[in-house]
Amino acid sequence: MKHLSIKLRVTIWFTVLMAVLAVVAFCFIFYVGQNMVKASSKDKLIDFVDQNCNDVLYKNGALTFSDGFDYYKDGMYLSVYSLDKKLIRGKTPQGFDNSKVKFNANESQTLKSGGKNWFIYDTTYYLDNYGNFWVRGIVNDVNEQSTFSTLIYLAAIVLPIIILIAAFGGYFITKRAFKPVRQIAESANKINDGTDLSQRINLGEGKDEIYRLARVFDNMFDRLEASFENERRFTNDASHELRTPTSVIISQCEFALENAETMEETREALYIVLEQAERISQLISELLAIARATKGTARLNLDTVDIGELASIVSEQQQEEADAKGITVICSARPGLVTVGDQSMLMRIFINLISNAIKYGRTNGHVWVNVSEGEAQNGEKSIICSVRDDGIGIAKENLDKIWERFFRVDQSRNSADDSTGLGLSMVKWMTEAHGGTITVQSELGEGTEFILSLPEEM
Repeated sequence: MKHLSIKLRVTIWFTVLMAVLAVVAFCFIFYVGQNMVKASSKDKLIDFVDQNCNDVLYKNGALTFSDGFDYYKDGMYLSVYSLDKKLIRGKTPQGFDNSKVKFNANESQTLKSGGKNWFIYDTTYYLDNYGNFWVRGIVNDVNEQSTFSTLIYLAAIVLPIIILIAAFGGYFITKRAFKPVRQIAESANKINDGTDLSQRINLGEGKDEIYRLARVFDNMFDRLEASFENERRFTNDASHELRTPTSVIISQCEFALENAETMEETREALYIVLEQAERISQLISELLAIARATKGTARLNLDTVDIGELASIVSEQQQEEADAKGITVICSARPGLVTVGDQSMLMRIFINLISNAIKYGRTNGHVWVNVSEGEAQNGEKSIICSVRDDGIGIAKENLDKIWERFFRVDQSRNSADDSTGLGLSMVKWMTEAHGGTITVQSELGEGTEFILSLPEEM
């Protein structure tokens, strides 16, 4: 049975069940039919006896019989006896030994005589001026048995046909029911055998378990395709990001080895090599952090952190970078707003956000850093941090993409050679790791604002 398909197994079990039900139905028909035939024969015999009793009359000192008195009808025999069991009038069936049958008033009997089964019914009847007399009815059950045999014969023909119809119907229904499963298997095989992850089952609308399973598989395939696409893009972008500084290092080393004539030229080449090596190191560090975050192995060194104080410290540190573009960093941070988190990660969040605001800000512009108390969506107290600039801004169609790894909005942002394209992706992960949220609002040519919400520790 294990080697059979589910479809065939279901069909076999369904057919066996129908066969068992048919046998039970056959036995029930046999039992009930037999009793009904017997009851019908006895009822007919009793009615026949009772009706003819009314046609017995007493005249001129003797019993007489009207024209309606029937001695024989439809296989039923009728005879009249005196109280001392002497036959007055009537018939008995040929081969039936009447002398061996006792008279029992108003009771039916079953007797086998002459190789046949007989139903017998006796009753007493009273006539004025005469008294009581016996009336006996006898009928052979051969007619009833013939009717019952016909019923059994029909059942023996019809029930197997019903079983066959049920078997074919069950197979057809099972085949249709498992058709979606076959489609699921075929789609999965196509995805497994090839590189086309766009294959879907697409069963359409349906409410049963198979359709729900198909929708779950389609959703899983969507996530798999998106995951593979992200990994492919990530690999390509990482390769591109590493190729540029690696090419610079190789070219500078070749220049220093072949063309550098003075120590100054050698030092300049080494400085460029160091700069690009540091960029590679930063990229590798961020890639490692992302890998750990994706696998869930990154750990937070939790401590109590004053977010307002942290924002002020980072703003002061970033002011030196901002001075190169004439940008003023304005920090308005309320002290005493405390959260539980990893201080180095929280500091890195502010460094990335403020550094981006400076990098893409307007020359001689401003960067505003604000930390205040607010309320989260669940009603609990939270710390609201915002970093806003008046720089080049981001187009609306790109706002959702800035969190993707290696994504850069436009060529003006690509000009930042020291950018790895992983900063905002890291910021989003670190924020969510602390139970917070981060959103962005921006208009092209007017500036960008990042709004960070962190749970407040009371």
